[in-house]
Amino acid sequence: MNEGKHPDVSQWLSQGWETFKKYPALLIGVTVMMTLIYVILAVLASSVIGMIIYYLFLLLFGPVLWMGWCYICLRAVRGENVVAGDLFAPLSHYGPVWVAYILYGLIVAAGCILLIVPGIIWSLKYGFCTFAVMDKKCGGIEAISFSAKITKGFKGQLFLFVLIELVCGLLSLPFIFGFALMKPFIVMMGLLPFAAMVLVVAPWLGVSLAAAYESLRGHYESKIAEPSLPPNSAI
Repeated sequence: MNEGKHPDVSQWLSQGWETFKKYPALLIGVTVMMTLIYVILAVLASSVIGMIIYYLFLLLFGPVLWMGWCYICLRAVRGENVVAGDLFAPLSHYGPVWVAYILYGLIVAAGCILLIVPGIIWSLKYGFCTFAVMDKKCGGIEAISFSAKITKGFKGQLFLFVLIELVCGLLSLPFIFGFALMKPFIVMMGLLPFAAMVLVVAPWLGVSLAAAYESLRGHYESKIAEPSLPPNSAI
């Protein structure tokens, strides 16, 4: 719990690393499983029918996997009894999960269409709906609203965190491009950094993002719980 600490990127990354060391097998296993699912779907997408299957999967089950991953990371950060099967926990809350996922995507897309900057700001503002919808067991709109509340005043910290994610994500680019272009040499050259991304960086950043949510949630809820002083009480 982070109610007593001011939200900070270094704190999120540090707590994420400690959580990763505590649950390495679980976090790596789930990351590998999700990676394999998307690699198989990408291979199938080479045909028309496969592409239809791919996009239907993203539309119908993409929200479940992503928010299931967020749920696993959050439970791990909290030190709860988390298992790989929690990846599919959003199925029991499917309606709100799907609504939150689609609404978030539409909001960010609208921001990018208007101008790139609003899209970035809105992605930071509403991004934690993916955690809130399962954590609070609330509706999609409520999750979007809660994310806006807890991220208020912390866009700079969140933007820095996203930049770190993007830089780390460069590790996987050679492998992905080589795979897409069917270039075995590029695939082999990118295999080692891609493995580092899947086995260490991605799970670490996943629980670090969960630590960020937990920190911001705790900060917001402790703030609104503070009793307000009468106008003339502080003299």
